Amino acid sequence: MATKDQKIAGAVKKMPLHWDDLLTLATLAREGSWREAAVALKLTRNTVLRRIQRLELSLDAQLVEESQGKVVLTPRGQEAVAVAQEMGELADAIGGAAAAAGARRRDTAGGAADEVHGLVRMTAPEGISAHIIAPALGGLLRQYPALRIDLVAASAVLSISHKQADVAVRLTPPEDEHLIALRAGTLTYALYGSADAAHGEGLVGYDASGARHPETLALQRMFHERQQQVRSNSLLAQVEAVRGGAGASLLPDYLARQLEGLRKLSDLVLEKPVFVIFHAKHRDTPRVRAVTAWLQQLLLRSLGQED
Repeated sequence: MATKDQKIAGAVKKMPLHWDDLLTLATLAREGSWREAAVALKLTRNTVLRRIQRLELSLDAQLVEESQGKVVLTPRGQEAVAVAQEMGELADAIGGAAAAAGARRRDTAGGAADEVHGLVRMTAPEGISAHIIAPALGGLLRQYPALRIDLVAASAVLSISHKQADVAVRLTPPEDEHLIALRAGTLTYALYGSADAAHGEGLVGYDASGARHPETLALQRMFHERQQQVRSNSLLAQVEAVRGGAGASLLPDYLARQLEGLRKLSDLVLEKPVFVIFHAKHRDTPRVRAVTAWLQQLLLRSLGQED
């Protein structure tokens, strides 16, 4: 009579195109959450979920469950991972081939400057565009002289899926499973006022367009009923109002480090993850690969989080 491992192994052999599903399950078991597994695999959360659901259908068994905020394997899930580990030689071979292919792609992206040419449309929030990306573009263009950049500084989300942009810096991961998100550090925020001792006691923040921004909600929690005396849809306008003594505001630390005239009034209040996002169809496009790799490292370095 076949053992459970043999039954699972037999089922696995029937789906040779879905080895990634088993590897996804093993990663999910190690990371303990959908989000962390997605980051480790450089996939979207929805793709990880879809792979696990497909594997459960193939094996006709529930493989994972959520307990106390963590994703854990069921007994059948543990058996499936054990079978995957027993087949490690094949997984290693697949992983080695993928790593070699990835290295070849990286070599092409980083080394062959003559292959990196054409227009890349980039969009990022206003502060990041003006104070991190724009000052560094000269170095990028010296490395890739045939590259052209359109930089749109906007809080509105331009659509990569609808070809409004090729590369985007965003503070939330994408829902579209066709988009690839590279983690590029974390924005940290604190309360800042004017370095002038006579700064106002009012608050500076977003207008109605930013009513649901985490900064606005955090200010409301900190100061309850106190109204903002200055409101703007522009982060840079808020910064200048604070520097001029109009009041205090939650500002990103990277911006405060670059500008004179600001005084830190609190410890860390808020954090936001930063992602560099592009469409999967551009994974092998030299100009997009080059820009996304450059942008990810630039952000990590500028936010003080480079390894």
